[in-house]
Amino acid sequence: MDGALVDANRTLGVVRIIEGCISSDPYWVDPDSEGVEIGALVTGPDDIADVDGDVSARHARIWFDGAAGGCWLLQDLDSTNGTIVVSGDDGEPLRVASGETAQIHPGDELRLGATTVFILIEGSADMV
Repeated sequence: MDGALVDANRTLGVVRIIEGCISSDPYWVDPDSEGVEIGALVTGPDDIADVDGDVSARHARIWFDGAAGGCWLLQDLDSTNGTIVVSGDDGEPLRVASGETAQIHPGDELRLGATTVFILIEGSADMV
């Protein structure tokens, strides 16, 4: 899916997984927004604080970049315990270095710290 164009009318859902089971409704990320942050102490109205104790206060950021060909991006915000994106296509893990950005896609798995896991899904703009 690398380089695939994304429909800008589609939102990205971030679903928490605990012990292999869905444990949350999707947290929807609107492609027209500034994105969301994930972390233990995030406070924005759409930010995601549904994380375990080893996740940094401001761990990662997700947003849609229309200027980069229309893709979803994740940035590690200098987290202490790391961010890994596991490709939904081939299962290959990619460690996102501190401060670096990686392209993400529906179907990918996000691992923040040792135990916080999210799955990315796609939805429609009316779900936001």
